[in-house]
Amino acid sequence: MNTRHFDVWQLAILLISMIQPSGAEIIPASRRIEWDPGIPGGIPHYAATVNVMDFGAEADGTTDDHDAFAAAIASLPSRGGVVFIPAGTYNIGSTINLSSGIILRGAGSDKTKLLFSMANSSPCIEAVTYQRGDWKDVASGFDKGSRELVLSDASEFSVGDFVEIQQDNDASLMYTQSTWNVSWAENSVGQILVVESIAGNTLTVDKPLYHSYSASLNPQIRTQGFVTHAGVEKLFVKKTVNSADGGTFHFKNAAYCWVREVESDHTRKSHIATSTAYRCEFRHNYFHHAWDHGGGGHGYGVNLGLHTTDCLVEDNIFRHLRHAMLVQVGACGNVFGYNYSIENVQGAGETNLNQGWTPCDISLHGHYPNYNLFESNSVQEIDVADYWGPCGPGNTFLRNVVESEGIDVLDHSHTQNVVGNMLGDGENDLTIENNVQHSLVHGNSAGGSVEWDASISDQTIPPTYYLTQKPDFFGDTPWPVLGWDVTAAFHLPAIARYVSGEYTPISYPSPGKEFRQSNVRIAQSGRRLTLTIEDDHLSGAVVAIHNAQGSVFKTVSLGAHGGDATSIYISMSDAPAASGIIFVTLRRHNRGSVTRFFAPTE
Repeated sequence: MNTRHFDVWQLAILLISMIQPSGAEIIPASRRIEWDPGIPGGIPHYAATVNVMDFGAEADGTTDDHDAFAAAIASLPSRGGVVFIPAGTYNIGSTINLSSGIILRGAGSDKTKLLFSMANSSPCIEAVTYQRGDWKDVASGFDKGSRELVLSDASEFSVGDFVEIQQDNDASLMYTQSTWNVSWAENSVGQILVVESIAGNTLTVDKPLYHSYSASLNPQIRTQGFVTHAGVEKLFVKKTVNSADGGTFHFKNAAYCWVREVESDHTRKSHIATSTAYRCEFRHNYFHHAWDHGGGGHGYGVNLGLHTTDCLVEDNIFRHLRHAMLVQVGACGNVFGYNYSIENVQGAGETNLNQGWTPCDISLHGHYPNYNLFESNSVQEIDVADYWGPCGPGNTFLRNVVESEGIDVLDHSHTQNVVGNMLGDGENDLTIENNVQHSLVHGNSAGGSVEWDASISDQTIPPTYYLTQKPDFFGDTPWPVLGWDVTAAFHLPAIARYVSGEYTPISYPSPGKEFRQSNVRIAQSGRRLTLTIEDDHLSGAVVAIHNAQGSVFKTVSLGAHGGDATSIYISMSDAPAASGIIFVTLRRHNRGSVTRFFAPTE
């Protein structure tokens, strides 16, 4: 294995690795993608910048502290910063709006409590912007796996742009009932990408297309300006007015945002809802209860909506909700891993619930969500297309434990992958409707026995399809922890927290910043970052560092043979202005290129 070291001027680095899923031979490449979710390099940590108490917050649970929060946010520089919220109870009468780089950090979910008392349908906290370009036709290059898109006109695009591709809905696939044809779910199939290079009218994007598009369905692409690097951490939030429709957290046109170590108590719609979001992370949270668990989008946990791509929902507890984890309207490439859901309920309000039936807590909610991964979750019921019509291909269920009502694949939702899951007896089994085709079902246990697909020779269930090693939050707990082939009697970390009553973990950041993901490690000390990449395919590779306009200010060849340490030193005078975005492109011989972001800090 080759190991490379890069010393780089102080940058908050966001970088990921190429993941080769284990057990790929069980699921052919045509039926899956390389899942690579979440913020590249992980959620960064920054020191607190301002204290909300210095801007007039009372924290007495009665005075409306919204203006103090707004003033604290407004005081931060254009690149953003952290608003620290000390222990106390804060009454907030209207929505807190987060722009790029704004982070709200409490003293812990048991200490800092935000009670939102608005009577309208606004969310409690939102990160939303509208900086969209005009739609341009995509002439060719739009098959699954393609990274080169040929446009009718690429003159409005630049290297580093976020872009959104979509096409018209295919009525023959998606409208198995006329009810499914609704205006809010038009152009469902889509994906968020980043422009890596431009040659004439050809865009090269950073990742392959997950789904094949059709010329007859008018594929189009546009630039997207996003809120980036906004986060909420270490606090408790509650929507206190039971008649105020709306959700708690809302991310729309947002990338690299996060919610972590938060307890969210009582929403009305979703605890977290996204639309056109990219590579966000929601982890180590406790989402529970809603003022209403009926139809119309009420009582949801995390709802990933229109074109939401490559988000990570990991190590959360969900309790007493209608649907804990939900994808819909073309959400693709997202991963739900190592979550625990209990007490799924449905019905108007909060009483007399579950009259006659119970809902699924993992819901693939129609309008063609595709290539999403659900790995090692402990839940009560999984439904593929429980409403709003067929789901797209490639949704994959690996090593989930289903405790109550099994897995149902419904309504022409073709080409789903169900591998290594644990079910039970009676109604807790796997049901695939007769109208569903091309399901891959292999190595699932039900009623005490394991069922195999005789056409698949490999009977070793992979531990993961998106990780390469045990997650750090497992600590000393063995991994994998869920599956009929696992003999150790250990719980998911989320279950252990629920049982102990310590619903969100307590973490203490180390000095500086250190990010780890797969075979990439970045550690900061003082004014220097050390970047380590372990990869067997770096011989002849080139690293290029450039700005959003494509202007390269540093290139380094990694050599013909590999194996030797190579260092890149970038002085402050070499680097672009601190308010800019820096890109790093790693080009590997015969393996394409990968572009990643650096977000400069002081």
